[in-house]
Amino acid sequence: MKEETDNNASDKNRNIDDIRARALQRLKLSQTEAIVDNLSDIDVRRLVHELQIHQIELEMQNETLRQSQSELEISRSRYSDLYDFAPVGYLTIDNRYVVTEANLTATRMLETSRSLMLGRHFSAYVADDYLKSYYGYLKDVFSSKEAMTCELMLVGKGGTDFYAKLEGIVLAFGNGLRCCRVVISDITGQKKMEEEIKTMNLNLQQRVDEEVAKNRKKDKKMYEQFHYIAMGELLFNIAHHWRQPLCAVGFLIQNIRDAYLHDELNSTELEYSVETAMSELRGLSKTIDDFKDFYIHDTKKVNINIAQEINKSLALMSGYIKDKGIVIDRYLDESITFYGCSNELVKVVLIVLANIRDAFSIKNVADGVIKISLYKDLITNKIIITVMDNGGGIEEDMINKVFDPYFTTKDKKRGTGMGLYMAKMIIEHDMYGTISIRNVDGWCEVRIEI
Repeated sequence: MKEETDNNASDKNRNIDDIRARALQRLKLSQTEAIVDNLSDIDVRRLVHELQIHQIELEMQNETLRQSQSELEISRSRYSDLYDFAPVGYLTIDNRYVVTEANLTATRMLETSRSLMLGRHFSAYVADDYLKSYYGYLKDVFSSKEAMTCELMLVGKGGTDFYAKLEGIVLAFGNGLRCCRVVISDITGQKKMEEEIKTMNLNLQQRVDEEVAKNRKKDKKMYEQFHYIAMGELLFNIAHHWRQPLCAVGFLIQNIRDAYLHDELNSTELEYSVETAMSELRGLSKTIDDFKDFYIHDTKKVNINIAQEINKSLALMSGYIKDKGIVIDRYLDESITFYGCSNELVKVVLIVLANIRDAFSIKNVADGVIKISLYKDLITNKIIITVMDNGGGIEEDMINKVFDPYFTTKDKKRGTGMGLYMAKMIIEHDMYGTISIRNVDGWCEVRIEI
């Protein structure tokens, strides 16, 4: 260390002697001595004074320069540390794709030394499967003025590979040379996390698919049960629809037989009886068509007159309504229409009416009244349907459960608890509306908003 200091001091002295010799030579050439000889004493003293001031200025300037040089060396050392020990790798690649600069972080990442990297192609550290991407990336970078990125697999000299993101931009120098400044970031952890997330998403998607399949199977089972419920309602309403016409036809046949036996049958009475019987039979045939059309599932959407749909529901239950003497009060705005699937609303209203029918039967309601209203809310512009009955309402602790699947207040032999649940599904999923139920002064109100 002492030897190095002595050498530095000796070099410094030699530099000073050299500067002094050159200064004397320049002084000799400038013939300053001849000029000084012609000066008076006052001029000489003034000149000496000026030279002393100039000398002090030079010394101050030299001190400033030395301080600036020291600061530059400190700054350069700091920059070197920041460059070499940055958390990412830095490279400079020329237009021949040769590495001309590299920081220590880059050498550590690639398990090599700076001397082995400089002057060589960086492609030596790119995995074979990514070479095409690498060359394409450099070509794009050198042909663009924008910063560009790419992701590659790099392989160190020790054989360790890792995923890296390269961020590069091309700089042009005054001498016409161009180079690419490249930042190398190790993104192996990020890639592993992406793979884990991808695996998790696949597993999650598989679980979702399984749950969807289960729900579809469950929905299919529910729809099958609803179909059986609907078939039961169909048979129940057919029985009430057909009982009176069949009795009328049977009565006419008996009258014809009695008239024939007593020789009282004439052509006029026979024609009347036949026409009356045929009228009843045509009514039965129409009933079959009505029920058949009702249970055909049509997904085509059309403009539906809601009042007509409500009346259709009431017509399907007219046999029971007449049998039990139930009073129907209708307050229907017949101008209201809705764009949807035919018969969906009919099914919902029929389900509600069937529940009212069962409530009347269980509670032995003698003078049953059903009030049905249809109007449009002028504030919300929603279509409102309300169905009210005087069957005594629903117990408050059960009212929030009536739309749950399989919930029923009836004997299991008389109901499965699927009707109102399916009505809710139709209103919410097919008609994008809401259905609710509440007690109002001893009456039960079902409210539909669409």
